[in-house]
This record gives sequence, structure tokens and C-alpha cells, in this order.
Amino acid sequence: MVIFLESCNNNNNNNNNNNNNNNNNNNNNNNNNNNNNNNNNNNKIVRIRIVEAKNRESKNRFGEITNFFDRVEFQNRGAAHIHSCYWTTNSIESMITNNIIRSTVFDLLYEPELYSAVVTNQIHTCNEKGQGPVIPGQTCKKGFPCPYCEITHYEEGNCRYIYKCLTEADSWVVPYHAPILLIWDAYMNIQYITDKGFVRYMAKYIAKQKPSHIFNIHEHDKLREHVIARQLGSMELMFLLLGHTIYNSSATVNFLNTEPPTIRTRSILPIYMIDKNDENPYYDDTIMKYMARPHLPEFENLTYP
Repeated sequence: MVIFLESCNNNNNNNNNNNNNNNNNNNNNNNNNNNNNNNNNNNKIVRIRIVEAKNRESKNRFGEITNFFDRVEFQNRGAAHIHSCYWTTNSIESMITNNIIRSTVFDLLYEPELYSAVVTNQIHTCNEKGQGPVIPGQTCKKGFPCPYCEITHYEEGNCRYIYKCLTEADSWVVPYHAPILLIWDAYMNIQYITDKGFVRYMAKYIAKQKPSHIFNIHEHDKLREHVIARQLGSMELMFLLLGHTIYNSSATVNFLNTEPPTIRTRSILPIYMIDKNDENPYYDDTIMKYMARPHLPEFENLTYP
């Protein structure tokens, strides 16, 4: 079976720091340094949470994860937003029976930590930005409030499963996985995927491109007159600078050079390496050339002009 996980990291620290910056104009440099440190810390927290949630809860709850696809997206406010698809060995029917994906508010007396996490992170609100509040008797564009039902089930022709909903409070709950929610401690939306829903989700969210714009720059350099650029937030910048993956998948891709051998571009070995083996004067590929680069101190801080 296939499930998808959509999760967003809380970014309250950044919002507080931004407010402090607006109120303390005399300390801009110090606040900027604090923001950079907090962005770095939030970045680490996101990556740690992802790995911890996968490692601790995947095997026992979902069975074995046979394949996966993760994509980190960055919202307009800069927060990291993860879209994931997981192929698991356990069937949807068995997970529904074991109540793996929940959509209800549990008793504060028996599960206080889970109750707090659900109320804090998993309650859908139809605000004015989302064209709300919803008209009584109708549902919003996200499908809330959810219909009442005693068990999670699928109705033919729908893109999504209909999740268990027993009370009015349950009708506003976004589906979640309790152990991961307690680890993640932030908003998440985890659902079983139908064939139709999977294609729609993959096309709309996981593979969509970043928004970009074309700018006209009035310069004498013809090569720089037209530049394609996009907005880059501080969180995404920290991900890229620290070498964290934006895309991660269990499927690997191997590049195949389809050019005829006579016109392929290849890197030539240094003379001392050719002397050792003059039958093949080329690197196997550019990656091998890069890995064979000199590891000397003078090359560590070498940059291009």
C-alpha cells in the first residue's frame, strides 16, 4: 500500500525574532546573527525529526517501507514543508483495523500528551485567508467539517479515504499518526492513497517546480540582459549551503551517455597516470576525476574568481 505524509516544521522562533527586529532597529546586526543561528538550528531540527520519525516508527507501525520519495518544499514564510510518499508491506485494511492513522480527538484524561499535540497542531481552521469561515451546512475547499462515520473507509470514485469521525470536534481534525506526531510536535497530514489520489498528489505537489520569473537587466553584456530567477528564503539557503537533500528517493538514477563514442567529451588523465597505463588515457567519467583531485591544504579554500 501507499501512504503520503505532509508535514510542516513550526517556525515560531523565527516569527518572534522577526518581531524583535522590527522593534529594535538599533540592534539589526545582532538580530540578524540571531536569525541566522535560529534558522540553522531549525534546519537541524527538521532533519533530525525526519530521520527520527522514520527510524523509530516505520517498521512496527507500517511494516517494512519498501520504497519512499521525500521532497522538502519551502513556504512563502520560509518554513520547511515536507511531502513524502511511502510504499509499505502492511495493507491498508490491516492498518485501518489497528487504527494506525487517526482522525479523532482522544480523551485528555487518558492521553494528555497526544490530546495536547492534536489540539495544538491538527485542528483545521477556516480563516479569512482561506476564504472562510465556512457557511453552516457546507464544507470548505479542504473538505471540513468532515462527515460523521464510525470507521475509516473508502467510497468508490473518491480521491481520498473517509476517516473516522465520531464527534463535532473530530470533524475538524486533520489525519495524523500518533507516534510520529508526538516526535514531530508540529502539523502533519498523513493519509492512505488511492490510485486516483496518488497520481494527483504526485503531479501537483511532489514534482512541481519552484515559481520563477524572467527579469530584463539593462546592461551592455548581452548574456545578462535576460535572467531567470526565483525567490530564495533563508531556510532553503541554509539547506543548500549545508548540503541537505531537497529530494530524496529510494529509486536511483544512472546517467547514460547516449552520444556516439567518437564525439563524447572525456577528461584526460594526468601524464604520470598515463605513463602507468597508456592503454586508456581517459577518466571513466567526470566524477572519478573529481574524486581523484589533490587533497592538499592549498586546495581547501580555493574558489573561482
